[in-house]
Amino acid sequence: MSIHAADQHFIIGIFGSDSSAAQTPLLAALRAPAFLPAFLFENHYALWASAVGIGVVLFFIARSRADGRILRGSQVLLACTLLWIIAAFALDTAGERLHAAHLGIAHAVEKADVDAIFSYFDPSLSISDLAIHNDDAGKKAVGTLLKERGLKEIRFTAYHVDALQSADAMTRITVIVTSDFGPLEMIWRLSWHDAPDADWELTRAAYVPPQGMQVNPSELVK
Repeated sequence: MSIHAADQHFIIGIFGSDSSAAQTPLLAALRAPAFLPAFLFENHYALWASAVGIGVVLFFIARSRADGRILRGSQVLLACTLLWIIAAFALDTAGERLHAAHLGIAHAVEKADVDAIFSYFDPSLSISDLAIHNDDAGKKAVGTLLKERGLKEIRFTAYHVDALQSADAMTRITVIVTSDFGPLEMIWRLSWHDAPDADWELTRAAYVPPQGMQVNPSELVK
């Protein structure tokens, strides 16, 4: 199942999201087998359309010529393409599940559901810039931040996967934070771990200040 990042609206971590992210379902698809290439489970609409088109053409040629071999070939091509499409939509690659985890956090933040937010956090989570860890004090701090900030909208403008290994990943996201004080662009670098009995869990979040500046994110969103 392929998920495209362009023009999505959401916020990562403590900030919140808009209604478009709220409509995004939490992770539901099955994991794609790790021993098979991720390419097989990504969406390839042009390739699928070409395969179906060729299969249909061969089918009609076979019917017009009463050629059993071409007919069987077209049927095999169409059947394989259909199975490929079903597998691509039913199974998520590691990269697709990683992106979905970002959206899942955003959805939970929009609803101010602290427990749901922390369900995406690894036990070792550290957001040092905001002094937040995966414990009761961290939950209390996140709940307080969600109530105090009153942010209106966060626009996701960039999503990059800097590293994606078998069980660990690092992403970099850019968001536009809109509050009563106007819009503010923020960049965050996120570290993730793919828990075998769960899904991708956030282990660390670090604010990336503008070049040449040392700014704590807690000061920016006051």
